Amino acid sequence: MGAFIELLWIDQLPIGAYIPPNDTVAAILIAASSIESARLIGGLSPGLIAFAVLVVIPFGLLAQRMELWIGRGNDRLVEGALCDAARGDVRSIARRHLSSILKTYLLSAAFILVAMSALIPAITWIYPRLAPQIVRGFTLLYGFIPLLGAAVALNTINIRGVIPIFCAAFLCVTAIIGFIRSS
Repeated sequence: MGAFIELLWIDQLPIGAYIPPNDTVAAILIAASSIESARLIGGLSPGLIAFAVLVVIPFGLLAQRMELWIGRGNDRLVEGALCDAARGDVRSIARRHLSSILKTYLLSAAFILVAMSALIPAITWIYPRLAPQIVRGFTLLYGFIPLLGAAVALNTINIRGVIPIFCAAFLCVTAIIGFIRSS
């Protein structure tokens, strides 16, 4: 699922000061919350994974905000490191550098732990209570997520005429797989 989440935000490049949504944190949360919720519910299904994707996407956007906040804090560390460099204090520069790494790690780990403590109970409580038609919809959505990611990737490369060809090929492969499964 992590690769598909990467594809969903592949057109959001970290150019200049722009920080894209954190697809790594989103992928970790999707995988971990799906697996743990499935253990508690009694089985991992494509519908459960698709449901987790929809629930977790906003956390990727929250992690983006956290990275912006970390970046602003690192700007202050850089200013301090420049002052340290002017004084020739190499140890202080190294300390600032390591504190930046440690701060990023600790905040990311804390974010994931807090998010998991909210996501697992929510998914475990909500998903089993969904109507069978909605669960079937999530199962269908699971198959649509790779198509959506591929469409975003194809849109990013901007080659004229590729998207209809890709969609036709995807439809043919889906029909062939459906035919093989029904046989």
